[in-house]
Amino acid sequence: MRSTGLVIAITIVCLGRAHADPAADAKVHIDRATELHARGNFGDAAAELELAYTLDPTPDVLFALGQVSVKVNRCGRAILYYKRFLGTHPASGPADAATEAIENCKGAAEPEPDHVAAASTAHAAGKLADAQSELVLAYTLDPKPDLLYALGQVHVQRGECTDAIVYYERFLAARPEGGPADQAKQAIETCKANPHGVVATATPAPLDLPKPPEPHERAPFYKDIVFDALVGGGVACAVLGGIEYKAALGKLDDADHAPTYPEQQALVDDAHSKRTVALALGAGGVALLGAGVVRFVLHGRAEAVGSVAVVPAARGSFVTWSRRF
Repeated sequence: MRSTGLVIAITIVCLGRAHADPAADAKVHIDRATELHARGNFGDAAAELELAYTLDPTPDVLFALGQVSVKVNRCGRAILYYKRFLGTHPASGPADAATEAIENCKGAAEPEPDHVAAASTAHAAGKLADAQSELVLAYTLDPKPDLLYALGQVHVQRGECTDAIVYYERFLAARPEGGPADQAKQAIETCKANPHGVVATATPAPLDLPKPPEPHERAPFYKDIVFDALVGGGVACAVLGGIEYKAALGKLDDADHAPTYPEQQALVDDAHSKRTVALALGAGGVALLGAGVVRFVLHGRAEAVGSVAVVPAARGSFVTWSRRF
């Protein structure tokens, strides 16, 4: 693996950026991370870099997170960061270093815990600081806008409205639709009017966190009337087509032994008619069976997703519930 000096070089590049908030706030965390890294305090340096990434997600910070994760023996996490860094199409030097680090880490990689679930558990127990840390880590690994909204909620509940506004505005920059966007806007206005307001209680209201979709239980195929009708009709057509085709062959055999020419022609014509019917039934059977397969594959895929959120209001907070189909 490349020398650890590369993380310092990458960090210095980041330090040179002077943008307005939230990038300026991210620079403060990068400053702290650089100092902590120089003192060998890699765990706290990683925490500062994670916060920096939630405020200003740059590829340089991803690379630095990968290197610090290796330092704290989190090779599985480091691989995730390096792969996300490579996805930004960096220059050849850092890209080669990241690729080499991934190869070196593969033998020591461990599964990454579910940080969103850990945040929900900590939040339900009233451990808001722990919930915030888990949300920050979850975002660095998979930057979903919903996590920014949840971070805004936690900061409001901790009485940190200034920080909450930053995360709500970053959430809105992702152009969300529907209720969460309106709730974030209202939260921003409330926080601006009362920047030191606290809406947390002994048992905080549930966070609006992204959850994996619940497995959809498909009804047994034999209870799907449409599927049964399509497949049953297809099988029936196929069977009848086979019977008609066999009868057509029989008529042709009879025609070969007919005593007179008129009888032979009548049998041949009858055979041709039965063959035509057989082919039509066969084609209909194939079409119905195909439609049945499509029905089986596509039926019942619709899902409903619900969420609960707490939003600050002028006199406290209110809980919302939304459902998307």
